[in-house]
Amino acid sequence: MAQHMVAREDAERAVKAPASSADAEKLLAQRNPRNQQEKRSVPMAFATESRRPEAFRVVATEEGHRFEFHVANDAVGRSILSTDVQVTEQPNARTSARLLLNAAFLFAQREARKDGLID
Repeated sequence: MAQHMVAREDAERAVKAPASSADAEKLLAQRNPRNQQEKRSVPMAFATESRRPEAFRVVATEEGHRFEFHVANDAVGRSILSTDVQVTEQPNARTSARLLLNAAFLFAQREARKDGLID
């Protein structure tokens, strides 16, 4: 019984979220051998380039890729950012725009919500 409790406590400690994005990248690299081979670093710095009622544009500051997300209405009538995105990729960037797309979407969604462009 005591061994079961110790093993459970160890498992709970192992499942806790990493403290920072750097810790998260290290954890992913340890768990996925493919990540260790590629050694890609994904920049998470984005800036808002333009805010319009019909679209929200962000730029990956280190790479220069631009992502324009359109504002649409969902089935209920709420304003949301559409997953239909227009990407302008920089040809000489170290990281492809495709790898940054999810992070760019989350950043744009958070900022558009702060600005009141989406519900």
